[in-house]
Amino acid sequence: MADTTAENISLVAPELADFISRNDCLVDLILADVAGQVEYEIYGSKEEMAQRYLAAHYITLAKQGEDGLSSGASGPVRSEKVGDVQVEYNASSSISGLTRLDTTKYGALFTQIRRMVNVGFNVYTP
Repeated sequence: MADTTAENISLVAPELADFISRNDCLVDLILADVAGQVEYEIYGSKEEMAQRYLAAHYITLAKQGEDGLSSGASGPVRSEKVGDVQVEYNASSSISGLTRLDTTKYGALFTQIRRMVNVGFNVYTP
């Protein structure tokens, strides 16, 4: 089947369209990564849709980093205070949390699609 495109992502995530148009190389890299992660053999007819939402998730994270919305905090530190300035971090803030699918609405949609196509397996005992 066909892989998703930057145009399809812009249609479902219009708030990302400007970022997508300004970052061709990054978007191409994300699309290539997603094409390798979401394959027809597992997702079947939902392949392009799953790729679209997973790519939108990754692009949203990249855009948040560009906008300065990502704290970059990691580890057990919950808050820091220097003088009158205090910064408090989200409890789920960690390096592994930077790509958690539940951090964006597009990641949550991808998770729903992944659940729909969940491939079962059989256990055979001799």
